[in-house]
Formats: sequence, C-alpha cells, structure tokens
Amino acid sequence: MVRQKNEAVTATFHYLVRFVKQENGQERRLPLTQADFDTLVTRLEHQRPVDLTDEEQKDILRYRNFVPVDNITRINNRTIFGRFRATYWGHAFDNTDRGKIPATSINLRPFYFLLYLSETGKIYVGCQYLGLYGGYTPLSKTLISAIPNGDTVRAVSFRLPAAYYRDALAKEVRISFSKNNPNIARGNVFQSGATIAFKKQSKDDGFEGVVAERLLPHIGRPMREVRAAVADLLRENELVAVADDEIMDCSVVAVVNGNRKVIHMIESGQFATKFDLDVRLNEDGHPLPVDAQREMMKVLTDDIIARNEDV
Repeated sequence: MVRQKNEAVTATFHYLVRFVKQENGQERRLPLTQADFDTLVTRLEHQRPVDLTDEEQKDILRYRNFVPVDNITRINNRTIFGRFRATYWGHAFDNTDRGKIPATSINLRPFYFLLYLSETGKIYVGCQYLGLYGGYTPLSKTLISAIPNGDTVRAVSFRLPAAYYRDALAKEVRISFSKNNPNIARGNVFQSGATIAFKKQSKDDGFEGVVAERLLPHIGRPMREVRAAVADLLRENELVAVADDEIMDCSVVAVVNGNRKVIHMIESGQFATKFDLDVRLNEDGHPLPVDAQREMMKVLTDDIIARNEDV
C-alpha cells in the first residue's frame, strides 16, 4: 500500500465590509445586512455549473476570477459551510497515471470555506488550505460579486499580532529548507527529507526563552526577515549551515493560553494568520468535511469572534 502524504491542514480568516463615500469625500462603513447575507447564500446555492467545454468559462477559471461552489450546508441563519474548487494551471508535468498533463489543462483542487454574518455587520470568511495550496483570492472575488452592490464591499484579512503569542510556551520548532545538508543529524535534531525539528528536552533547558526571544517577535514581519531570523538561529546553534533564501517554512508548536497551537512563521505570501486544523484525511488526502467544519467553527468562535467582536 502506498503511504498517504499528510499535508498540513490550515485555515485563514478574513471579513467582508461595506464602505460608501460621503459627500465630503470620506468613507463610512455600513453593516452588511441579513438580506445581503441571504442573497449571497442563495446565489451560491444556485450557482450555474461551469461548462468545461467553453473556452470563455475556462478562462474565467484560469485567471482566478471565480471559483465553483457546492455542498453548501446552512448551519444556522447566519452561518454556512461549503466547498469550493480553486484553479491551478500554467505548466506541464508528467503524471504516473495519466502521462503528460498539458500546461493549458485546468486542475481543480477542492477546499472548504465557512461564512458567518456577525451582529456588527461583517461577513467572516474562513478559507481552508492544504499544505501550500489554497484559493482565498478567487473565493473572495466570487463572494463579493454575489453580494448586492458588491462594488462597495472590501475584503480584510485577519492576522493575530505577535503580542498574542507573548506568553506562548514553545515545545517544538519545525524548519523546512531547500537543500539536503549531510550535517543535519546531530543531537537534538532529526531529519525528514528537507525538514528538521528541535524540541524542548528538559525543564530547565531554556528552549521556550530562546524561541520567544529569537523567533516569535518576527510573527507578521516580512518573509525575508523571518527567514533571516530562522537561518541565524540555525547557524548560531551549529545545527545546519543554510542561507536565508533556502528557508522554505518554519512553524512553532506551542502552548498558548493553555491550548496547543501551531504557529506558522512563514505564510507563503498570505497576509492572514494560518490556524492549524486537527482533522482526519480521506483516501484522496483531503480533510473530512465534518472535521473541517468543526475545527473552522472552533477557530471562528475562540480566536476570531472572541477577539474581534464585542460579545
């Protein structure tokens, strides 16, 4: 049996808000209403299937102006959960089952999303990722276009500030890089392909302090700054000699406010915080919908609404 590849399942959160210009040129925020939300949901539920034989419709997918949406579940009158498919294309590759896949071929990857209309008139959007793959930008375009007077609606990404992790107690740091250095395996480090990890070893080893001082303050900073901090930490501890631009990913497993969190230091171009989802995967390597819905609702309630709404 071929071993299943387990990609990290995460979700980012964002919200949609309406702005209108006043006579003095200033903008004023108006709440999105229940009627706006109901219209959005109805339009998603009745979305016309994409004709994959029509080149014009295929181009809309290729240039990520639209995502097909299906399997919508109404959790309550303010919350829905569903699936969308993001488009990937543009380079050819060889597939062991299908042979050469041409550059113009469209690959549709499924992801889950969550929508919640808050009492303050924001529509919160949860968007699932699988490893480095996702599709928030075309999803947000699709949602905004389905809201009445969508040209007045903007999307804002939700990012936890570094201060949120001030009291985090780090337990493990995982780092992926783009080369395979033969000097990796030493003491507190193990190798898995191009990934290394180092963990807290004893009660008084100072691990939490080093991570809190050297890594966590860089949360939310430019990617080049985070990579430089990670590379410096590796070099100074003689773990591995690696250049800044060879750092591909870094995550910190920590206890935050009594709960285990995976903090993604490098967001791969995303400006929104990635929240780790504890889910099972099906035989196709995608999260089970019941797990994805539960975990995304938990993040929405515990980390987003509790911090961003007056409740």
